[in-house]
Amino acid sequence: MNKDNIAFLDAYKALEGELKYEEKSVLDYENSLQGTEQEQLKVCRIMRNYLSHNDSTFLQATKEQIAFLTKLTEAIRRKSHTVKDELKRIKAIAPNETIANIIPIVDKYGIVPMETKDGYYLIDRTILLRHIANKKKKIELPKKLPKVNLTAKDTRIETLAKGIYVVEDKGKYVGLYIGE
Repeated sequence: MNKDNIAFLDAYKALEGELKYEEKSVLDYENSLQGTEQEQLKVCRIMRNYLSHNDSTFLQATKEQIAFLTKLTEAIRRKSHTVKDELKRIKAIAPNETIANIIPIVDKYGIVPMETKDGYYLIDRTILLRHIANKKKKIELPKKLPKVNLTAKDTRIETLAKGIYVVEDKGKYVGLYIGE
């Protein structure tokens, strides 16, 4: 199979994957379109079926078809409910931050991430009260940081389990997502 046909099948599979989150088939989506887009997707659907089940040298996918499928997939993704839609932009604190400065943040958000060289440490009211009771001026990190859930800002919310997630974009901290 040539590289354009492989890219075409990958683009079609990506479209199918996005539509599954909306509990739609490609045919359902095709029927929701109108005019040229509907006809182009119909051709792509027929081509996909043929390429998947028959001789792949008979048909040749074009870069325009691949771009068309990619455009549809990206349009669906833009409309989907992702972590960035529910993101709490809580600034991460440094390990040398004083408890006096942490208290108002925890009062406002209930939790604050501390960004360390080894990862993230989530500070909530319980951790804060324990340090206050022990008359500490700064948060003392545990020897081993607890596991923290990480996710990207463009992750679909329905794919995540309940919990607190540190959200990153291109490897940089951007906020917290608290899944209910």
